[in-house]
Amino acid sequence: MVEAVTQSISDLAINFGEGSSSENKKQAKPMSRPFGCSLLIAGIDEKGPQLYQTDPSGTYLKWEARAIGSAAEGAQGYIQDSYNPDMGIEEAKKLAL
Repeated sequence: MVEAVTQSISDLAINFGEGSSSENKKQAKPMSRPFGCSLLIAGIDEKGPQLYQTDPSGTYLKWEARAIGSAAEGAQGYIQDSYNPDMGIEEAKKLAL
């Protein structure tokens, strides 16, 4: 379910602004990127916890832990060093903050 939502958002980004064609003219795309930034989409479904990152082009990736934004490089390094898939909720909250 979380992946389906992510895929729908990505499809929106990919197909955004597609003009319909009239008899003799094609409408130009008004924009090619509805979201000017990456998005992190998280949720829990029948597969368990899910985390996806979308980018403005409409592609998406699945992650166990991810940081995005202006300080992402340093935060991602910290996450890679500290993240453990077996950590409890309190440890995960502390890491996220």
